[in-house]
Amino acid sequence: MATTLPHALDAALSDWQSSCCGRLAYYADSSSDGTPLLLLHSINAAPSAYEMKPLFEHYRGRRPVYVLELPGFGHSERRDRRYDAQLFADAIRGFVDEVIQPRSTRVRVSRAFASLRGKTTTRPWKKHDNIPL
Repeated sequence: MATTLPHALDAALSDWQSSCCGRLAYYADSSSDGTPLLLLHSINAAPSAYEMKPLFEHYRGRRPVYVLELPGFGHSERRDRRYDAQLFADAIRGFVDEVIQPRSTRVRVSRAFASLRGKTTTRPWKKHDNIPL
């Protein structure tokens, strides 16, 4: 018997169908004007949009605020595939382009992705190997 996942935020939960990442869930409050803000949860053993609750509550009503649940997390689709930095970057880029559409922030988002390009590796460098004791 499957358990229904509770909502992480007190906000509208919507779905967006990404052509490359599947169905992604997101919370939104677009009741005000201004530069949109996209908040992203961490990527670890138990991430959740709930991590963004203090920021979401602070900014809601002041500007449009979105909290995207990345592929495989929260209410977003989970399927048998490789979950890596490229998939998450594609999800974020697609969400910004197709859902938020911030013409005024496009240059800033592009610069942020460019700075991150060199920071992600598929196999991070290890400082130490296992040391037998």
